[in-house]
Amino acid sequence: MTDVPTQSITIATSSEELWRLLTTVDEITGWYEEWDEIEHTGSVETMKVDFTFRLRSHSKKQEVRCRVVELDAPRRLSWIEYSDKRSAVRVSFVLEPDGDGSTILTHSKEQLPR
Repeated sequence: MTDVPTQSITIATSSEELWRLLTTVDEITGWYEEWDEIEHTGSVETMKVDFTFRLRSHSKKQEVRCRVVELDAPRRLSWIEYSDKRSAVRVSFVLEPDGDGSTILTHSKEQLPR
């Protein structure tokens, strides 16, 4: 079994506020890695299970297709990134209240078998 790389950070906001940011579709490119464009169909404002979208990075000339596979508000969000250039990756965000009004956000990226 391989270890899944994770990173955690404490953010001075409630889980609910952070959840809104993470799941608002048009906000993704403002906080997630170096993606600068999102494409999706329909008038969806917030993510839901089976929601699909594309992320593009013009500077890196990359594109990934994504599908939301887990959504447990306001605790856990996961999607799978598919690319022609690499194996699929499961991207997950876990939110835990810190007790003082802050939230611990844990982010992981798991390479999936081809």
